[in-house]
Amino acid sequence: MTKPIIEKRCTICKKLKPIDTDFYKKTSASDGHDYYCIPCRNRRGKRYHRKNRKQMLEKQAEWRRTHRAELKKYFAQYWEENKERIGEERRIKYAERKRMEGK
Repeated sequence: MTKPIIEKRCTICKKLKPIDTDFYKKTSASDGHDYYCIPCRNRRGKRYHRKNRKQMLEKQAEWRRTHRAELKKYFAQYWEENKERIGEERRIKYAERKRMEGK
C-alpha cells in the first residue's frame, strides 16, 4: 500500500507545504492538487489581471452587450425573488446615511 502524500513542493516558491491546506484541488494533476501553492496562485492571478485588465474589461463588456436580454431576465427574476431582502438592505443603508449626515 502506498503512503498518502501529506506535503508538496510548490513549483513557484519551491517551499514544501501541507497538501491539504496550501494547495487547491486539481483533478487533472497526478496527486489531485494544483502545482502552485495558494499564495503563489493568488499572486499569479493578480499579476495576470493587472497585466490584462483592459482586454478583460473589453471582453466582459462585449459579453454583456451580446447577452443583454438574458441579463435583463435574470435580474428581473432575482429582484422578484429577493425584493424584501433588497428593500430592507436599502432601508438600512438609507438610515445609516441619514444618521451620518446628522452628525
